[in-house]
Amino acid sequence: REWLEVRGLDDALERAEDEHGWMVFRYMRKPVVSPEQSWEVAFHGTWWYSVWSVLESGVLLESHDWGKGHDFWEPGVYCSPNRSTARWYARPHNLFADGVYHRIIFELRVDPERRKRHRQRGG
Repeated sequence: REWLEVRGLDDALERAEDEHGWMVFRYMRKPVVSPEQSWEVAFHGTWWYSVWSVLESGVLLESHDWGKGHDFWEPGVYCSPNRSTARWYARPHNLFADGVYHRIIFELRVDPERRKRHRQRGG
């Protein structure tokens, strides 16, 4: 909670029931885009440096700049229907100098009609 409070984000998340061994938090601010019934669940694994921006704005920005360290094969927001694929992209960080490493995965709702490309392997 302290990490959120220091950044003015204490109203952004609410603790929910753990799932699959992960601590789960629900985003509580008004969504920028409201999902439709036909939208699918997807997962986005990321680095901790992006979390503050995502929670503050409610928006995931596309990867598009190699010079900024973005990892992509085509500009876009990368997500997968497979939690295990997102886990691979969720880089572990020791955030609180306590020897415990944390990863972040955002669970999203995505419009399948706006999908740019299907991967044949991976996820």
